[in-house]
Amino acid sequence: MRCVGDDGNGDLPDAAFRKIVETISIPVLVIAGDGTITYFGGAAPREFGAKPSEIVGTNIVEHLPPDQVDDAIATMGDLIAHEDVGLGVPPVYQIMRPDGTGTWRSIGAVPLLDDPDVQGVVMYFMAFDAQLHLDESLAALLAGEPLPHVLDRLSKAMAAFFEAPGAAIHWGFSEERFAGTAASGVPEACLAAAPAPWAEVARTGEPRYLRTEELPSPAAEAALDAGLSGLWVLPVPPHTSVGPAVLTIWRDAPHPPVTAHESVIARCLRYVQLVLVRQAEHDQLRHLADHDPLTGTANRARFRHRLERALETGGPTTLLYCDMDRFKAVNDRLGHQAGDSLLVEVVGRLRQVLRPSDELARIGGDEFTVLLRGDATTAEEVARRLVAETERPFEVSGVQVGVGLSVGIAQARPGDTPDSLVRRADAALYEAKRSPDTQVVVAP
Repeated sequence: MRCVGDDGNGDLPDAAFRKIVETISIPVLVIAGDGTITYFGGAAPREFGAKPSEIVGTNIVEHLPPDQVDDAIATMGDLIAHEDVGLGVPPVYQIMRPDGTGTWRSIGAVPLLDDPDVQGVVMYFMAFDAQLHLDESLAALLAGEPLPHVLDRLSKAMAAFFEAPGAAIHWGFSEERFAGTAASGVPEACLAAAPAPWAEVARTGEPRYLRTEELPSPAAEAALDAGLSGLWVLPVPPHTSVGPAVLTIWRDAPHPPVTAHESVIARCLRYVQLVLVRQAEHDQLRHLADHDPLTGTANRARFRHRLERALETGGPTTLLYCDMDRFKAVNDRLGHQAGDSLLVEVVGRLRQVLRPSDELARIGGDEFTVLLRGDATTAEEVARRLVAETERPFEVSGVQVGVGLSVGIAQARPGDTPDSLVRRADAALYEAKRSPDTQVVVAP
C-alpha cells in the first residue's frame, strides 16, 4: 500500500510514513472523540514514560493533573465543535508519568474525526518546560523575589532549553570566588569542584567544553555517578552593572556544541545577563530610595522604618540625635562643595566608632541619628566616642577646619512611638547645644 498526495507532492509507502512518525523527536497521538488514545507514536513513549501497549486504550485525561482535566475536556469539545478551524494557539498541559514526574508540553491538534483512516484528533506535543521555567523566573524577578530564587528557576529553564540533565548559574565573581550559585539537576559535589573550571572561565572570558572525567575528584566521580558525561562552561557576556558570571550546562553526552547550538547558547546567555542586570539595577534603585546619595548612610525614610521595626520587636532600643557644631561656618567660608566633602569625612569617622549593629542615618543637612540596641549607659559611651572623633581637625580643600558634635540620647520606654522617642532625643540635643561645656545629654 502506498500513500499518495492529492496535490502531486509525491508518494511514499505507508510503512515509510509510519517510520517517519516513529522516529521524529516529538510525541504524536491520535485521540478519539471521547478522549481515548487510539495511536501512540513518535517520542511519546519517552515523554509519557510508558510503552504504547500501556497507553493505547487509556483516556488522555488519565495522564493529566486533576486540576487540568476540566480545561482539557473543554478544549476537546472546542476542537470537535469547530473541526474546520482547529486551535490557533496551542494549549499547554502537564503530562504526568507513571513515576509521578511531569513535563509541560505545548499541544498542537489537527481534528480528523471525519477521515475514515484516522477518525480522531491528531495531537503532537512540543516541549514547553523551558518556556514555563523562563516565565516563572521573569515573574519572580518582576515580583522582587531574592536573586537566588529567580536564578533557581532560570537554571531549570537553561537545562530544558538544551534538553540537558542539569544547569548551573554562577554569578558575582570577585577575588577567586562567586557571590552565589543556583543549580538544577547538578549534584552538590560537582559544584564543589576545586579548582573550578567556571572560575577560570570567569577570569578569562573564554568558554570551555569538558568531559566530566576531567573535573577534579570527587566532582568527577559524582558527575559520572549521576550520568553526566559532558560540561559546557559558558561565560555570560560582560556588563558594567554586574560582576562576571558563568552558565554551565551539564550533559549526558561528552560532545562540545555544534553549529545548531550556537543560537540557543547566545539566547540563554542573554537571558542570564538580563536577569542579573535587571536585579542589579533594581538593587541600585532600592538603595538610592532609602540612602543618602552624598554620604551613603540611611536617609530619613529608612531611619523611620528601622525605628518603627525596633520599637515593634521590643528589647533595649536607644536613639542618638546628633548635630554638627560650626558646620555652617565651614560652608560659608569654603563653599558648599567643601561642606559636602566635610560631611563625607565626618561620616567616615563616625562609622569607625560605631558597632556593626548600630544604624547611622543622615536626616538633615548636618543632622544624623544613630539607632542602637542597648541601654542609655552604652549609648552614652558610644556618643562620647563619636564626639571625640569629630573634635580632631579635618582637612578640607587644603584647609584645616575644626568642628564638633552635640548628641541627645533617649532610651525607648514602654508606650513610646517613633515620634515620641525622636522628640525626647531632640529635646536632649537642644540642651546639649545650649551648653558650651556639655556635648552629650541623656533625656530623663
